[in-house]
Amino acid sequence: VNLAGTGPLYKLRLQLLPLSETSTEASSWSVSRVQLTQSTNAPKDNVDISLADDRSSSKLLSVNGDGDLQDSSCLELATRPELATIEYRVQLDTSAAQTAGYKGRIGVCLVGGRGDSGRRSFCGLQLDPGQTLTLQLNAVDLGRLTRCHVSVDLDSADSANADPWHCDHVTVAWEQPADGGGSVQFGVNEQQPELRRSRSKLDYILRPMGMEHKVDDLVKQAINLAVEELQREEEEPELAHIAEDPSEEPTAPEEEEIDDLAKEAKFLVEDIADQVAKRMEGIHEEYDWQLRVSTGETGCSADSEIFVQVYGATGKSENLRIKSQTEKLQLHPQCDADLPLKLKAAELGELYKLRLSTSDDRDEHEWFVKQVILEHRTAPHEKFTCPVDQWFGRRRGPLHEVAHELPLSEKLSVLSYTVEIENAHTVPSGGSRPYVQLLGTRGDSGYRRLHRPPKDAKGHADVEQTPSPLSPDAVDSFRIDCVDLDRLVAVQVGLENPQPDDAWLFDSVRISVPQRPDLGVQVFNNSSAELGPDVASVELLPDGAQSTAAATPELLNQQQQQQEAEARQLDERQASGKQPSQWDWIVTLRIALDSGPKQTGRVFLALYGDSGHSRDVCLNAESSGNDDGKNRQQAQQELTPGSECEFRLVTEPLGRLWKLRLSVHHQDTWDNFCVSGIRICRQILEEAGDEAEKQQHDVELGVKLGRTSDAVLAKEVSLEADRTIKQYEVAMQVAQRFGAATDTEFFVDISGSGGNTGRRFLLHDRDRSLWFSEADLRRFLIEAVDLGSLSTVFVGHDKPGRAGVGCCFDWISVREASAETKMIFPCGRWFESAFDQVSVERELTAHESVHVSEAEFNFFGGQVVLTLCIAADSEHYKGPVHVTAIGAKGQSGPLTQPGVDLPPGRLAEFATDFGQGTTGRVQQLRIELGRSASLDATLSGVCIREAGNWLASAISTNNPAIRRWTALEFGAASEAGAVCHDVPLDRGLRVVDYVIGVRTAAKAGGSEPRPPKIFTVEIQGRHGNTGPRPLGPRALLRDDFGHRPGGMDTFLVTAVYVGPPLRLTIALDVSDSSNATADDAAAEVPDAVSWPIDAVLLREGQFNPYEFRFEVGGGVAKLTPNSASLQLRDAQRVPATGDLAGLAEFPRTTGRFNVVLHVGSVGWSGQSKDCRLRLSASGTTVQTGTHPQELLPAAERGLASYSIGELTRLRLDLSGSPEARLEVTKIRLSDAGSSAEFFLPVNRVLASGESVELAANRPGVPQPRTLAYQVSLRLGKARNSAGSGDLTANSLALTLHGDLGESGSMPLPPSHQPLTPGQTIHARLNCLSVGQLSGLTIGHDCPGRGQGVYIDHATVSYSDPTVVTVYFPARRWLDAGWGDGFTQATLSQPSDDAAACSESDWLLEIQTDTTAEDSEAASAALMSAASAGRLQVRLHPKVGADGRAFVTEIGKATKDGEEDEPADESSDHDEADESNPPMLLTPLAADSTAEHTADQQQQTTRRCLFTFKRRVDADSDDDVGSLTLILQPPFDRSIRVAAVSLAESRYSRWCVKFRPTPEGQSSPLSSAELIEQLRLTASSPTETAVEKFQPVAESSERSAVTFGQWRLETWSSAAADDAGAKLPPGWIEFVSSGDVSSGRLPLTGLSGNGREEFLVSFDPVTVHEVFKVRLGLEEATETSGGGVWKFDRIRLQDRDTMDTFASAQQHQQSLTPGDCIEVQADWPGSRLLDTVEYEVALKVGAGANSGTAGGVFVNLRGTVAGEENTSNGPGYGGSTAAAGKGLATGQEVVRRFRSLRLLPSVGRVSLRCDATGPGNGVFVERLTVRLVSGDDNKKLTFPVHRGLDEGDEDNRLTIELFPATAASTAGAK
Repeated sequence: VNLAGTGPLYKLRLQLLPLSETSTEASSWSVSRVQLTQSTNAPKDNVDISLADDRSSSKLLSVNGDGDLQDSSCLELATRPELATIEYRVQLDTSAAQTAGYKGRIGVCLVGGRGDSGRRSFCGLQLDPGQTLTLQLNAVDLGRLTRCHVSVDLDSADSANADPWHCDHVTVAWEQPADGGGSVQFGVNEQQPELRRSRSKLDYILRPMGMEHKVDDLVKQAINLAVEELQREEEEPELAHIAEDPSEEPTAPEEEEIDDLAKEAKFLVEDIADQVAKRMEGIHEEYDWQLRVSTGETGCSADSEIFVQVYGATGKSENLRIKSQTEKLQLHPQCDADLPLKLKAAELGELYKLRLSTSDDRDEHEWFVKQVILEHRTAPHEKFTCPVDQWFGRRRGPLHEVAHELPLSEKLSVLSYTVEIENAHTVPSGGSRPYVQLLGTRGDSGYRRLHRPPKDAKGHADVEQTPSPLSPDAVDSFRIDCVDLDRLVAVQVGLENPQPDDAWLFDSVRISVPQRPDLGVQVFNNSSAELGPDVASVELLPDGAQSTAAATPELLNQQQQQQEAEARQLDERQASGKQPSQWDWIVTLRIALDSGPKQTGRVFLALYGDSGHSRDVCLNAESSGNDDGKNRQQAQQELTPGSECEFRLVTEPLGRLWKLRLSVHHQDTWDNFCVSGIRICRQILEEAGDEAEKQQHDVELGVKLGRTSDAVLAKEVSLEADRTIKQYEVAMQVAQRFGAATDTEFFVDISGSGGNTGRRFLLHDRDRSLWFSEADLRRFLIEAVDLGSLSTVFVGHDKPGRAGVGCCFDWISVREASAETKMIFPCGRWFESAFDQVSVERELTAHESVHVSEAEFNFFGGQVVLTLCIAADSEHYKGPVHVTAIGAKGQSGPLTQPGVDLPPGRLAEFATDFGQGTTGRVQQLRIELGRSASLDATLSGVCIREAGNWLASAISTNNPAIRRWTALEFGAASEAGAVCHDVPLDRGLRVVDYVIGVRTAAKAGGSEPRPPKIFTVEIQGRHGNTGPRPLGPRALLRDDFGHRPGGMDTFLVTAVYVGPPLRLTIALDVSDSSNATADDAAAEVPDAVSWPIDAVLLREGQFNPYEFRFEVGGGVAKLTPNSASLQLRDAQRVPATGDLAGLAEFPRTTGRFNVVLHVGSVGWSGQSKDCRLRLSASGTTVQTGTHPQELLPAAERGLASYSIGELTRLRLDLSGSPEARLEVTKIRLSDAGSSAEFFLPVNRVLASGESVELAANRPGVPQPRTLAYQVSLRLGKARNSAGSGDLTANSLALTLHGDLGESGSMPLPPSHQPLTPGQTIHARLNCLSVGQLSGLTIGHDCPGRGQGVYIDHATVSYSDPTVVTVYFPARRWLDAGWGDGFTQATLSQPSDDAAACSESDWLLEIQTDTTAEDSEAASAALMSAASAGRLQVRLHPKVGADGRAFVTEIGKATKDGEEDEPADESSDHDEADESNPPMLLTPLAADSTAEHTADQQQQTTRRCLFTFKRRVDADSDDDVGSLTLILQPPFDRSIRVAAVSLAESRYSRWCVKFRPTPEGQSSPLSSAELIEQLRLTASSPTETAVEKFQPVAESSERSAVTFGQWRLETWSSAAADDAGAKLPPGWIEFVSSGDVSSGRLPLTGLSGNGREEFLVSFDPVTVHEVFKVRLGLEEATETSGGGVWKFDRIRLQDRDTMDTFASAQQHQQSLTPGDCIEVQADWPGSRLLDTVEYEVALKVGAGANSGTAGGVFVNLRGTVAGEENTSNGPGYGGSTAAAGKGLATGQEVVRRFRSLRLLPSVGRVSLRCDATGPGNGVFVERLTVRLVSGDDNKKLTFPVHRGLDEGDEDNRLTIELFPATAASTAGAK
């Protein structure tokens, strides 16, 4: 019996079981004595129980018969005297319902605080409704009963009954001499969870109906203990007195003493009762748990059941059913469900995992769970958040389960256990449902069904069929995912529903963990037990000790060699007649007093003697780790300060000891662990001659062990005086390979003639470098006893099961700290488990000793001495050597040294001349050996010396030299048979494995392809080329080269990285045969070669997630002797495919990563608590980055989920307060679903708003380096080109596009200053290189109109490796309501060389006067001339070089009234116009001419629309002041030009109008033979005014459509004298472009102090677009107040469309009561109209009753160049103000008010009186208007001479007036 792990033995149970569940055969067993004897020497623990008593000599066990109410099949024996056997009476009360009865077998199991009774079976019971039946069973005292398990046999139940037995309740009673016994009643609750339902049984867990029994039991136990304690205190003094005086007899206690004892007992009982009550309150609280389940895209059906089981350190909960089928509760998709959970966590200890499962009786059920939260709703409010992101159900494939385990501790992870079952010839059917349960030292996996559902033709799981997952005479493999179980102790295998004819016979079960290869493979052998209906399950123990199988072939080989060596030693000893013996050692550690109190790590000891040495043996573990278990400790000792800890160590005979090594594990945590000394003493166990001499060594150490800087991991001590302690420097040269950076800690074991160091881990945190970097040289110090002559170095790391954690080293050197030479150990290998046939541990052999002071020199070519060395284990090479030097300026020709003899382990030196100055500084050598079929060599070293120092090298070893120890493999030694290698001399170069796939075209015309035996491939990249590389059958990654039409052959080329590929050349090998050996006949090209190729794939590194695809132009290209070369260009970068065969595969990422963030000294400080560090990922399917996920700084770890394909890059963004800083040193991502890991070195301090982009390193894969991109954004110069004022530089984000992919969206650095028009934004953005820059995406996320910006152009500069500047023209809006309406745009480079200019389409409108005869024909002729290319325009700048306007206005009046002549085109300005060449006009459309009536004089013009291309300098500021129309002959008609309008594009909302003559006139443009030119200028006042551009169609405009819901923000400042003044009510009025008003809307609560916000609304039918707003105050009254409103600025935002505009004038405005001001809607593309002040004078008539008590209001309207505003377009507008109130007869009222300028002057006036009723109106004599501010301040008079009264003839209260001249023309009254 294996009792390992059971703890102290206190009882045993013997049980007699029937042959089968249905067997009725009687059987009995007479037991008289039971003995348990331990196999080890521990007689005190043996058990011997005799069952003989007075009545009989034995106990009889028999199988219970039908109707037996007393269990006689089981016998429990107590092995401790304080435990008694108790008879328990179980009373079953059946419900009175008619269907509640039952007949059959019932099983009962009682569970208490001291174990369980085991399942007791009672057969043939008859339970009628309402009947009470009492059963009896004997068991060792179970303590307090907590549960009662009742099982019902379903086979014996009535099949017509859905519920086989309805039990009302169960009562368990017992009698006990100590306390008189007790009873517990268990209630049957329908909500109690079902434990397990199999084919034959239904098990229920019953709990006590109330909690009172807990109180009773605890109180009774407390009373008994208290009374015993008090009696002991009273009796012990008397007993002591008796011992002193034997003659004195004891006396009985008196009655008073008994009374006092009773009182004390009563008080104690009351105190105990109070404490018990408090404890019971805590028990109730422990039941108050809640489970929140977040459902994903698919919910849980109503008829599914959900179970949960929680595991703790001291126990596990039952499999609790939290959702039953009868509840019909459906969990809908994308919802959270809170489910109550009765969990008593106090009995479980610290919780560490949770298992969530669903019912698995129907395979079509599926459910996706995103997250599970387990929360304690009462104190201490524990909360566990567990991301799941898993499917529950088997519909989607064999790897999907109905149960998933979730770790509740960060220290644990989910592992995938591979279960391999070796079946015999018999397997069960599919309906039997085989299952497996794994049991380990950290819990169990639960019952897991083995399944493998079939798939249909489309690959979907077929749920209608359920085949057996097992195959006869085969090994079936399954996967079980569960939380780490630690060491497995047993495996339970069984059948849930065995059929009558089922039988399952299997030989063994093998279990392994792919993520933990160090655990090996555990074998559980089956002793021919056949599973079926009789025996449905079996529990298997490990085969002997733990059987381990190494994860790597190398380790298996080492174990085999070690076993063979041990067998040889045993044979030698047996042959000599000497039997092997063992040496016992007693090891005593003296722990220093200043050590910490808690030490949890492992201590190792190794002993070295004359006859051998032991390995590092763990002293303080329960088992020291010896395979034979010799060093097993009885208990783990605590390493307490000041104590002496003694350990026993068993070794082979070592001879006389000469050194010892004390060490600790590098991953353990120590609390200032200091060892003051060690004493070892050999114990003599047997006589063996001189070897039996007793050895004892006592050494003072005084060493601190651990990882800290003042501690060491290992301490060696010399036990002989002549052996000294030395320091050795270990230098590790990281290879110049991509992805070689890692923070994995490596170990070295250095061996020499004086022993070895043992495994010494090299810690990264001992110096400033925190990891191994590419091409980095790292040095470490190791202290050890003198090693003598160094021979080998064993190097590796302890993460064999993870991919992406390894490193590649060129070489390792070891030297004594004071020596002048160092020993070199060439390596050149990856320590990475992702590569095939690559071990994470290697033994390196010493190569040569070099001088440490040897310096390198700058190699610029010329004459040098080249030294080559072949490795000692290589084959002898004799043949040509071709060497090419490649430098910054070029490369030398291949220099050939024929007949070089390179024996193994020897050097070959020869002089060569690369040519002086032809290459520049040499950066690499290309070495090629002869292409012999027998080539098999490893080049271990290359040395270059100057030729002048060659002879001197024999005298001095300090001469400058360039040495590289590379371990380059050629021919058969290489994986791909390489004959050419690159040796980088520059530390900045990187070597990469190029994987090339050549696809042979399919058969054409029945011809078979005839590929060559050898061909060459050359890759030309952006930074260089690989040179022609010969490839042949040896270079293949598989062996069927060229014989698969339509297939792809894969080759491997190792070369220095040449950058992104530009072209690839494939050629037949026609090289000179003199360069090859005599055996190299394959280099010849036969005439029969014919190789059709249709595509080539190129992958940079075997694990690269991307590859380049070269397509052959024309479909297929054929290589023949006549066409011996094929050059391919324009490769497409695509995600990696599976077309390239024979490669090692990097584990695919699942998208769920454990993120570990390492923070430096600038960590999360108090000022940085509001910071947020966000992580976004990019991959092969999502290249622009995912939604960022926030990383928690407290735990410094988190779980991130992405769906991006293969991970390629990450981005970290820090946001928060401006002073926030965070130093991030490194990040490690571990894939939660595979063995992939990614190490990303950062080592950067991030400021708030900064980001950093990182590449996901893969071994050997080129990674883009981080570049600094200097970005400049030029905003437009228009006044509102910078948005509404809330937009800052940080609101803009950029994305760079290149041939290597895209960068993520990068926000510009934060700036708290708003953007300004014409501003150039400069930013420095750091991100991974995107290759050759091709595009730029810029945008922002402000949704409303008016919040965008106008981008003129952008420039991006970067250095890669030379400085490159790329210009991106834009000239567009990024605004939701203007241009194309997009807030994001992608810019590309211009196609021409004029990078500093951009060309765009401008729009020109010519308005012709139709008063001339035949005007329509003249306009058509003008359009025809433009179509023929004879009409041009020249634009002139507004201001000359001297800063003054030089454009002469045509027809401008002189002082004496005469007009000037038109400007002479031959004036001095023509020279300046040379930079403005004329531009050709093109008609916009054939029907783009139309008549246009524009003023009150009915003047008609004809409009012609043209476009022209204009190139504008990006940095120019050339506002157009005038233009010249140029007409080429012939032109036979005359036409008068009235005006010309100019706009930047056809989408412009505004344009500038140019006029040739004073208002109302036009100028001729006619020509017969000569060139006719007409110059026009923007005349005053329209020179600064902007008008609505009429030619643009309404569909091309984006008007400010509103829904009438607006938010107003005002910023006001009250003056000191007005601080207490109260403002009258304020109002706002919205006005459309047609001057339609919303009416005055009140601003409730206006105070005029600080920032205020108002919400206003109006009917959008009246004002469907906002052109301007009016703000004002009501008239002051006695109650309203008379304060002045002084506001600095306002801001308006549409609450529906988010359209936003602010007041352009940011200076302070003042409003007095009754006053108002107008603010123009500042939409993009508009130019602001000036705010001016008008003076209005109104004269009341002198007649009787001419005055009025009402108010008179005036509305001013403007004109455009003398034209009346009839179009109601924006820019004309009007302004309304009150002229006066309560006007008297003959009074003249003068008022001033501010409004937008009326263009170009006041054209008409509306006058209104609000006094209703006859006789209440007013009689107005006249009205005068004058512009107070501005140049045009002439007074306009509007005659009225009429009344505004409802009693007049026309009853009008509103009239319209024109100025005096205009009124007389129109015949005004």
